[in-house]
Amino acid sequence: MISAFDGSGITPFAGAGPVVDIHFNVIGALGTSSPLNLTNFRYNGGLVCSAPSSGTLTVVSGTTSGMVTYENEAFPGPGPIKPVPGVVLDAPGSPHVTATSDSAGHYSLSGFGPGPYTVTASRAGYPIPHDFADHGIFSNDASLVARHVVHLTTLSPTQIRAGTVNGLNLPISSFDAALIAQWIVNVPNVNNRTGQWIMTPTTTMPNVAINNTQNYTALLLGDVDASWTPSMMGPIEAPLTDLEKITDAVHVSLASVKAAKGTEVVIPLRLDNLRGGEVMSYQFSVQYDPEVVQPAEIAAEIAGTMDSSFALVYNSTNLGLLNIAVYGTMPVTGDGVYLNLRFSVLGGAGSTTPLSIQHLHLNDGSSDVFVTDGRVSVKRLGTSVLTGRVSTSDGPAAHTLVLLSGADGVRASAIANEEGRFEFSELAVGQTYTVTVASRSLTFTQSAISIKNSITELDLIAEQY
Repeated sequence: MISAFDGSGITPFAGAGPVVDIHFNVIGALGTSSPLNLTNFRYNGGLVCSAPSSGTLTVVSGTTSGMVTYENEAFPGPGPIKPVPGVVLDAPGSPHVTATSDSAGHYSLSGFGPGPYTVTASRAGYPIPHDFADHGIFSNDASLVARHVVHLTTLSPTQIRAGTVNGLNLPISSFDAALIAQWIVNVPNVNNRTGQWIMTPTTTMPNVAINNTQNYTALLLGDVDASWTPSMMGPIEAPLTDLEKITDAVHVSLASVKAAKGTEVVIPLRLDNLRGGEVMSYQFSVQYDPEVVQPAEIAAEIAGTMDSSFALVYNSTNLGLLNIAVYGTMPVTGDGVYLNLRFSVLGGAGSTTPLSIQHLHLNDGSSDVFVTDGRVSVKRLGTSVLTGRVSTSDGPAAHTLVLLSGADGVRASAIANEEGRFEFSELAVGQTYTVTVASRSLTFTQSAISIKNSITELDLIAEQY
């Protein structure tokens, strides 16, 4: 029997809501229940409630909790423990119980019925098409698989599991390397499991009558070198602006050309300033205006280039964007042309499009990279071209990086050719621009030049000591 009244005994209360909390010690077995019958409810001097509603107390389960961590270690390992958020722990039953791992990888399941329950762990994979940002899967993962197959690298058992992406239950092979590269550039394949997650264990059957601790590991297929991060999306690298860092960085550039409508242009991709560094893999996308150019039937090729022994995969089906992945088994060294892009020119006179390099990932992504975009254009009236030559007393300074900036907001860069020649187009007549040469071994005086004619010449000669 319970009796309650307003403690003041003076001021009545009004409105709907709880008036008293009843506490019980639960001693029954799991799954048992007891009715809570409300009888003889009276208030205000004996008035009987006209519509009492009884309740039920049911003895429910213990709690199953734990943590989900990333199974793969940093290549070659070991690395820090990585929590995996977003893993769904699903336990169908009566009632149906679910939980999702948080940013620290923790989860907790409670409120089970009498059972039995089977808990299944899963995490949504990265679909095709996906953006070209960092999912932890890069062309160097394909390279690692290819090197393992020919016994140039020995992968750990976990890395072999991550690299075996074929859905045909075949042992790891060069086929898996090709599937990873295809996934990177958004080429679909029904047998490709790249970007999917596997959990260990996949299912568990907890004793729901007690508290349990159950941990899981998660593995992203295709991420051989364990570069996936808990945030799922890696940080967007800001463009290099410091001249010293630009000077030391690997210079990646696409050429700028002028062409007539109806022609096909070849745009070389150069890697310079490697300074003995090796190239094992790279990937990037090129954004362009499809009203001006479109990829040719053979949109990219590596025949006759520095890395002609590598494997090339590209996807040009999405107009305005060309995705490219290149990987090999033996590293290549030396500055030069690593890839040729081919575009058909559709735009009329005066049209222009940048060839913007995006999401570039060289090898394992640890090197600073300075990117020079390309351009396909037909010269516009009222603009000028700045051409020049970079040289020393001994001759041309080939493949030197030249930077241009103007008060009108123009920022551009160019790589001097074998003769030391460079060019900046689409410059405003009457505008003054600053030209800087970024070189580790040579010193040049910064030049300010005013554009007065349709073609302006500038010679940049290294200082002598």
